This record gives sequence, structure tokens and C-alpha cells, in this order.
Amino acid sequence: MNENPYAPPTAALGDGRLAPIVRPARVKLAVNIQWASLILSFVSAFWQSGALDDAAQWGGLALGILIGGALYSWFIFGVNGGRNWARIALLIFFLIGALPGFLELYKSFGTAPLLSALALLEWVMELYVLYLLFTEPASSWFRERKRRQ
Repeated sequence: MNENPYAPPTAALGDGRLAPIVRPARVKLAVNIQWASLILSFVSAFWQSGALDDAAQWGGLALGILIGGALYSWFIFGVNGGRNWARIALLIFFLIGALPGFLELYKSFGTAPLLSALALLEWVMELYVLYLLFTEPASSWFRERKRRQ
């Protein structure tokens, strides 16, 4: 053992950078499913637009699609970037809309079965996305990303 207090340390020193965190395949899959769900919701909205009568209704639909699509895209980009707030926001919006949406879906199966099937598919896709984002290894990835910020 060297007793010299001015001797350099004997331990190997790194450059201080942390190893990059690799995005899990589950997160990539969840993001792809979210983009597919967004496209499916646009198709569904335009399909329903056949029942609109006047320009005000068309304007409302276009505004809703624009705002909803932009907000959902922001959440998708947030999830893709490892932002924990984005996955929590997705969960909150899903929970807020789950019960009323499911009841509406149940009522509409008799009158519009194809649109109802599309809505059910979107609902299942979103549920699966939440499962992917809140289970391992995705949840550890989000925690580690948050810890390093």
C-alpha cells in the first residue's frame, strides 16, 4: 500500500458519463400501436361524418380532429421520449373516458355495428398500450429516464 498522500488513485476512472438507456421493445411496440390507433380514430371520425348535415357540424368535427390528434400525437412523442408524464396522462384520459365510452359503445352496437367494432378495437388497443407501458421492462425504463433528468 502506498502511503504517499499525493499519489494518483489506483482505481480505474471513467469519464463520468452514464451508459445510455436502451428503449425497450415494448415501448416501441406501444408507440406503433398508438400511431395505428390514432389513424384508426381518424378513419372512424370521417366515417361518422356522413351523418353530418351542415357546415357548423363539419367545422366542429374538423376542429375536434385537429385538437384531439395534436394532443394525442404530443402524448405519443412524450411516451417515445421516455416522459413519465405522458404515460400517466394516457392512463388518466383512458380512465376518464372508459366508463362513458364503454356504455356508449354498448348502446351503439345495435345501430352501427361496424363503427362500434372499430371503437372496440381502438379501446382494446389503448388498453394493451397501457399494459405495455406500465409493466416491466417499460416501467423501469421510465423510472430510470426520470431519475437521470
